[in-house]
Amino acid sequence: MVERRVVKGCCGRTAILMVSAKPIEKGHVALFKQSGYVVPDNYAKAGLFYAKKGTMIATATFGIKNINVRCSGAGCKTLIDEFENILKQIEAT
Repeated sequence: MVERRVVKGCCGRTAILMVSAKPIEKGHVALFKQSGYVVPDNYAKAGLFYAKKGTMIATATFGIKNINVRCSGAGCKTLIDEFENILKQIEAT
């Protein structure tokens, strides 16, 4: 089950921490690319997960269950919901 946690930052900003039952792995990068996310290879080579779609950016270190998600502007709810659905697909495997 994917859990969303709202994290408050300075200056009134907020971020979302997605907590997944399965850790994010390099093998999951292809699924995000197929779903239209920009996932640079240099980040993956360094052991970092970075995925961007529109104004949403998700970051994490491979092997952990917590993914930081930031988004701004219109359409954030849809982008974050789509991202969460991909995480649910990963959990189902």
